Amino acid sequence: MRRQRKAKGKPATAVGPHRRRKLTLRPPWLKQPNWTLIRRVVIAALWLAMGGIVFFGWSHSVPLLQAFASANRSADRNDVVVRFVNAPAWMRGDLADLLLRTAQANIEGDPMVRDDLIAVRRSLVATGWFEAVDQVRRTKEDEIEITARFVTPFAVIRDHAGDHLVDAEGTLLPKSYERGAMTNFVVISGAHFERPRRPGVAWEGADVVAGLKLLDLIQQQTWKDQVEQIDVSEYLGDGPLKVRTDRGCTIIWGGGPGVPISRPPETT
Repeated sequence: MRRQRKAKGKPATAVGPHRRRKLTLRPPWLKQPNWTLIRRVVIAALWLAMGGIVFFGWSHSVPLLQAFASANRSADRNDVVVRFVNAPAWMRGDLADLLLRTAQANIEGDPMVRDDLIAVRRSLVATGWFEAVDQVRRTKEDEIEITARFVTPFAVIRDHAGDHLVDAEGTLLPKSYERGAMTNFVVISGAHFERPRRPGVAWEGADVVAGLKLLDLIQQQTWKDQVEQIDVSEYLGDGPLKVRTDRGCTIIWGGGPGVPISRPPETT
């Protein structure tokens, strides 16, 4: 009876370690934080901040370093040596001096700058003495090396103003001589069309083309040095080409190489 009363006096309770459970009140929209994601975001932000600091320092320090290097390594433009790689034998004397002065006039002397090298290339191309200027580069602080393809002088074409240098295609080069001046080039005389107004343009006329082709054929002969002049004055009228030698002889050649004439040459 005593046990029964004791049992009646106390409420029944659950037995075990979780005797009392804490109730946590959390809004349904508030989830458990993703600490892995947060850690990655923080690390990425730190890397971006470090990159920004490095870029800021680089962008402000490089110009200062370049200015310091330029001030300590720059050379006077007159002290810079300009060298053409594989320059042809005919590039000498006044012409060589002209091309060297043209290049040096555009040199700033600062080895850290490329703008002057670009200006050197453009100025040389504009002279008309090059088919192309492939490369202009500094090999030393006070030395510039130029790799270019030069034009090849081939003959002079004579008109009332003088003897004008051309290449094998008849392209006018920026060099003229007094009429009848002693040169090492064969003279093409009697051209029907006028001289081009500027260098780099081909001299018009089938007569000029025929004369240059004939000269190219003559250059392959052992007696080429005896030829002084090719007269093309009658060619457009279906007349012959005439070859004049250093001994005063005139050879009635006929048509150009591979081009016969229909009218036979007159004999006197």
